Amino acid sequence: MNKFVHIGYPKNLSTSLQRSYFARHPEIEYLGIASGGILDYADDKVNAFFEHFCKYCLNANYAPHREGFVSHFADVFTRAEANGAKAVGASSEHLSFAFTADQIDVATKAQRLAEVFGDGTKIVVLIRNQGQLLRSVYREGIRDGYPGTFEDYVKFLYRFQDKNFVVDCEFDKALDAYANEFGAANIHVFVYENSVEQGQLKTENECPVLISGIQSALGLNDFPDVRPEHCHAKLESGVLAEKRKLNTKTRHDLGYELWNGNENHRLGVYFTSFLQCEMDEAETYRNVATKRELIKLAEAEESPDTFDESLSQEAQRYWASLMDRFMASNERLRNKAYANRINLPDSFFDLS
Repeated sequence: MNKFVHIGYPKNLSTSLQRSYFARHPEIEYLGIASGGILDYADDKVNAFFEHFCKYCLNANYAPHREGFVSHFADVFTRAEANGAKAVGASSEHLSFAFTADQIDVATKAQRLAEVFGDGTKIVVLIRNQGQLLRSVYREGIRDGYPGTFEDYVKFLYRFQDKNFVVDCEFDKALDAYANEFGAANIHVFVYENSVEQGQLKTENECPVLISGIQSALGLNDFPDVRPEHCHAKLESGVLAEKRKLNTKTRHDLGYELWNGNENHRLGVYFTSFLQCEMDEAETYRNVATKRELIKLAEAEESPDTFDESLSQEAQRYWASLMDRFMASNERLRNKAYANRINLPDSFFDLS
């Protein structure tokens, strides 16, 4: 039985893989996220590990729980093997990418995963041209409450790159952190541009090449009725423009100050089970409800303006500097042991 962790990246088919592939494949004992429901995990302890302890928790608070998690996951793996699973694992794009500055670094996440998953665990990751990735993350940020213009976003990326997710987009460094913990032979990298064409999964012999690769890495058989399905409807340009304006008036999630926390609905189990907070469902999902209400309002009052991603000369210089940094990272990636299995497209060396 193979153990695996799919670590993202965001905007790289993560939700589709979680909900309609990992969760449905009959040979996988899937621990989450989206194990049964959109935010479900196998149990509350697995939930808390991925949503809090392997994402935000400082070491002084994590250390007392370490052995408990190691023991719990060992029991989970034993049950999965007894159930006849060919693979057991989990998926979270937060394991490769810190959306907010209060998350711990990728190297610490990799270390904690290695402690609970153990030797031989397969690491599955999808990477994408960083320019397109960061533009897509910006649009997703608007959906999740970010009120800033693209100009604001690029200035944030450049000026605060020492404590935001710019470093996570240096793929060679992030993947080195996982290779150091799990071994280069266990790092299985797939490229978005090699997997998708005109919005559809590329296929070969009637099987998506991405799925064929993942199945080969995890020792799984192919089930033609188990295929990733598109899960996130894209917001149209005018809707995004209107939603950004609404975000400036009604704050939620990424629109809050740092000392308020983001995506608190994902921490509901941790708050209630570990901290014994008295939070009802309405309070836990308050930001989700606000986001959905604002998206409906944005759709109803769609702006005649297009979604503006223009930049001043200053911000253009910042963007160009960041792209140079990522192209250097991609050049280093070519020389990694695990990169022998990667065919990096030309777009990785001509970022815009």
